[in-house]
Amino acid sequence: MNFNYEVETLVKDDTILQAVYSDFEGVRERLFSEILDLREAETREALIKLGWTPPKETKMKAEQEDNYEEALSRLYSLTNFLYGGHYEPKSVRDIELADALHDVWVKFHYSEETLKTFEAISDPKNKHLFTKEMAAKMFSHIKTD
Repeated sequence: MNFNYEVETLVKDDTILQAVYSDFEGVRERLFSEILDLREAETREALIKLGWTPPKETKMKAEQEDNYEEALSRLYSLTNFLYGGHYEPKSVRDIELADALHDVWVKFHYSEETLKTFEAISDPKNKHLFTKEMAAKMFSHIKTD
């Protein structure tokens, strides 16, 4: 019987996401996840009591101009949840909602220039730029042992 636990920690700006996963005979399942927002007063106070020194550039949640970045982060997490995370989505409705939310996230997350680049990459007339031969040509200057 092979049973393991894994803790995964992701840090983005002023947010820490920790998730605990179990792995039983090759089946991985998220047991729980916790999001710490370092801009929340209670979180900051608790971490400071534990010896943490907050960076000077971190603004308290009340000092933020708006909730734009946090909303985008939560939208991304919700989209990932609907897609099923490491598993398959639970329903067609989940997939449809995730697709719609992902489109909104992409629109507001990326700059106009980046979106135009994605469109150019996706354009079938540019498929010749993404072949094994083109990759070999682009990286031919790199020497490997």
